[in-house]
Formats: sequence, C-alpha cells, structure tokens
Amino acid sequence: MLASLTDSIVISEAPPINFALRARPGDAVVEIEQRVSWLRGVVNALGRPRKGNEKYYFIKFDAWHMLDFPLIRRSFPDVPWIFLYRDPIEVLASQAAQPSVYMLPGSAPAGLPPVVNGSLMTTTLIESLASTLAGISEAALAHSSDGGTLINYQQLPDVVSAYLFELFRVLCSAQDFKKIEQTTRLHAKNDAAPLVNDSRRKQQEATLAIREAAAKWVYPVYKKLEAARLLRGPW
Repeated sequence: MLASLTDSIVISEAPPINFALRARPGDAVVEIEQRVSWLRGVVNALGRPRKGNEKYYFIKFDAWHMLDFPLIRRSFPDVPWIFLYRDPIEVLASQAAQPSVYMLPGSAPAGLPPVVNGSLMTTTLIESLASTLAGISEAALAHSSDGGTLINYQQLPDVVSAYLFELFRVLCSAQDFKKIEQTTRLHAKNDAAPLVNDSRRKQQEATLAIREAAAKWVYPVYKKLEAARLLRGPW
C-alpha cells in the first residue's frame, strides 16, 4: 500500500539491513557507534532517490529485528514506527506450512527464549516456532512505548488511510488514494491474484499441536499487545 504512493520509497526485508544489524566480524567487540554508522549507511544507500520526487521513505524490517530495536532506535531516534501482529494461530499455521529461516531451530538469532536455540530432539518444531514468535512479540511489547504504534492485522487496510498517514505525516493525493484502494484488492505476494481474507481458512487448518503451542507460548503476550493497543487507542 505504501509502495503505491508515487512519491515514496519502500524497502522490504532487505538483506543488507540484516547484515548491518547482525554484523559480528570475528570475535572482535564492535563498538555500538560503529554498528550505528553501518546501519545508517546501509539505510541511506537503499533510500537514494530513484526519480527525484520522493518525499517519504519506509522500511519493513524482518520480524525478528525487534530484538535489535535498541540499535535501530539509536540509529533513528525520532522516526515513528509500527509493529504489525496477527492472531498467533494464523501465524503459526503459515509458518508450519512454510517456516521462515529465522524461525527454524538452530537458526534463530540470539535473544530469544532458550528453547528456540535447541534442537528438534528437545522441542517440537511447532513449539520452536511458537516460542520464537513469543520472543519477538515480547520484544515489541517491551519497546512499543518508545515511539511505537501497535497494529493488529485485522485493522488492515482501513488503518493505513485512517491513522498511519497521519502518524507518518504523509500527504496523500486523490490519485494516490485511488492506487491504494486498488492495491488493497490484490494479494500482497501475487498482484495477479485477488486478496482473500484467509483468517478463517488458517483457523480451520490449524492442528491441535498448533493450538496448544499458541496457547502455551504466544497468547499470553498477544493478549498483552491487544491490551496495550486498546489502551492507547483508538487504533
């Protein structure tokens, strides 16, 4: 939706950002200011103007980059940000079918619950996925008061034009509004296919193991995210 704005640049889960955040050259201790410099440099390079009329620059970080939030915030202290989250059962149903690399046991970044960095011999894959999701969500909740806004997936697409444009100080033309409306009708990962709300399907597909893992690991923090979002309202 944001990429459909004619005067914006949108970067989504760019590997160079991940490299800058996770840079650990050898065993040497890298000073925080050096890492800040690397991250700023990568972000600035990716945000170079393409057409010359750009006014806005948005970055979609990987979900697990919430664990690096202090570094991100130190690099960009005044930038408003959002954390978009979804019903844990629906997330786990997707991850169970096609897990992200960082969600797999042994591949998870440092800073997550211990079970995540274990092996399949010590935990089930579903529990590992759930504990990783919980760790990411806990980090988001902990840092959300530092310029963050919590958004539930079910608030899309209306929340973008109703609230996020104001949050990000975006002035949207009638032409852009039309493009955004057209974008909301298409699947985010396949613009040749129409968007269909898949929440009910994911809920139906969720196995007992998924439901149990979600209840054990993720729903406690999900409820806290919802409570914090509603307290800060209206979104």
